[in-house]
Amino acid sequence: MGGTKGAESDRINGPEWLLTLCGRGNTSGCHGWKESNGAEAARLGYKITAHRTDLDASRIPVLTRFGWSRFTTDGRIVQADPPPCGDARNTW
Repeated sequence: MGGTKGAESDRINGPEWLLTLCGRGNTSGCHGWKESNGAEAARLGYKITAHRTDLDASRIPVLTRFGWSRFTTDGRIVQADPPPCGDARNTW
């Protein structure tokens, strides 16, 4: 997220914004898949489709090995309902 400074940078680097994906760069593993399949990655919560500083990332459900989950601002993973069909990630 280049170009962010100060409080904005601190906020978008909080635990609710961060996912660890396997792979190398944008070409292999899960990270490469996310980059090559943007719409599906957004539907599954792996990618926020637009840089939106007004988003509350802790409200975005993410499909994990535990089922649909949310990442909280204090670093916890909590159970979540799946997103509505056709949901656009950047409208939460």
